[in-house]
Parts: sequence; C-alpha cells; structure tokens
Amino acid sequence: MTNLDCTVINCAYNKDKSCSRNDISVEGNNAILPSETSCGSFKPKTSDKVDNSCRCVKKETDVSCEAVECKYNASYKCSAKHIGIAGGHADNSSETECSSFER
Repeated sequence: MTNLDCTVINCAYNKDKSCSRNDISVEGNNAILPSETSCGSFKPKTSDKVDNSCRCVKKETDVSCEAVECKYNASYKCSAKHIGIAGGHADNSSETECSSFER
C-alpha cells in the first residue's frame, strides 16, 4: 500500500487530502513527465458530500500504475511508500497528475 496525499479538492473521493477509495489508478502509459500522468479514478464532486466507496477515509491506498517509465512502477503497481496526486480544482481526470512521478 502507498501513503497517498491528494490535493484534488474537486474530486468526490477527496476529504482532508485523503482518498475514500480502496484503490486508485494512475494513467499515463507514455508519460515521461508528471504532467503526462493523471488519476484515472478521478470523479468530479457534485456536492459537499464525500463519495465514500470504502466507507472510510485513509492515507494508505492500493495504486495501480500505467506509467511504465516511472521508477516506482513495479509490474503496474506503485512501489513508492508515498505519492501525491495534484490537480486542485480539476474538472476532469486530464487536469490531475501524479506529482511523485519520476522517470
């Protein structure tokens, strides 16, 4: 499991920079820069209520990763102990990124 901090405040799963999903997916198969990645699990917030798919808010999250050039990608799973997902007021997945991506 990866310790996840998320600054995408417009995501329905975000509460206090934590994720309420059991897992997330980082997209960006051809990424060589953090800006070429995205959180494939992003869901736009439609109210102030958190979409709590795991009925909890936690820091540890299972992260699948398509960014094969990232040094933390181990057979499509994130091996980093800590990552950040950035995107502030993103309206869609393409406006998010894995800020911890390292080639």
